[in-house]
Amino acid sequence: MIPLWLALLGAAGFTLILTGSTIAAPLRDAIPPNTGIGQAIRCPACAGYWVGFGTGLCVLAAPFPLAPLLPATWALVKLIGSAILFGWATSLTASFFAARLSSRPS
Repeated sequence: MIPLWLALLGAAGFTLILTGSTIAAPLRDAIPPNTGIGQAIRCPACAGYWVGFGTGLCVLAAPFPLAPLLPATWALVKLIGSAILFGWATSLTASFFAARLSSRPS
């Protein structure tokens, strides 16, 4: 099992690469900025939520040892709720690092 703090930093790092790096610029340029996805892919907070949500689903779904003991709907609600919280945490972390990186002197 991967530690949650490592998954969080990895998701935040991927978000920063996606939203601001030169390596992902062709992807961002291919999507018009005046669309919802075009705006989200340029915003660390917006993209960070969805990257974190997906990462949370993948990371949190695997090591759930009590799943056989809980009703299926409760396990699903807990998984989705945890992924939403992980998405928020990734969004905040990516926004923090994006602000810190943009305020650095060149």
